[in-house]
Amino acid sequence: MTTKKHALFISEPMGNKPVTAIPGIGPLAGGRLNQENYFYAYQLYGQYLVRGKDEEAFREWFRTTTGESISMPCVNAFREWTQQYFM
Repeated sequence: MTTKKHALFISEPMGNKPVTAIPGIGPLAGGRLNQENYFYAYQLYGQYLVRGKDEEAFREWFRTTTGESISMPCVNAFREWTQQYFM
């Protein structure tokens, strides 16, 4: 099932959307990412790309960076956004 947040995220370019606009990233994870100087969705997406779109490597980076596990909605949104805008 697609949430409104997911549909909105993939419906347009990332621009300067905050990390909390990414499905699965709430205020707590968003705050931890901000503490690590990740403020925008494109910055987090960049980490996904740097890891070659390897979902497990991205999850591990996220866990190491924030101390939290990344949720599937975030990874799914990045995968679908990539398919929509780059393929």
